[in-house]
Amino acid sequence: MIIFGKIVDVIVAILWFGISHIHSLKRSTIEQLKKLKAGLSSEKQETELMIYTYRLFLSGKASKQEMKIAHAQLRDIMRTVGLGALVIMPFSFLTLPILVKIGEKLGVNVLPSSFRSEKTQQDSTEQNLND
Repeated sequence: MIIFGKIVDVIVAILWFGISHIHSLKRSTIEQLKKLKAGLSSEKQETELMIYTYRLFLSGKASKQEMKIAHAQLRDIMRTVGLGALVIMPFSFLTLPILVKIGEKLGVNVLPSSFRSEKTQQDSTEQNLND
């Protein structure tokens, strides 16, 4: 009877722990999904501008500055496609953060501009404009 009581106490403690952390996990997940939505929305707008710029280029009306910005967005799209391929692989929740850290150490932008921090994004934009 004592063993049964201890087992019940452990089960109750595990359930209580799980229930108390579900709320914070839910809140964190919602915040991450909002960030993802904002990033994707920004990428969509930048891609529409890129397509418009390439149309201007075809008619001979795009400036060099506009073309540099469009090319930077095209590189962002390629990064997104590459990361998308990694996301569908098993254990991507482990490999993606490691890949991003290795990229940072090597000075390679792995993430699209909409998903980078403000400082990294400004540095990347300045570098693209100077190229």
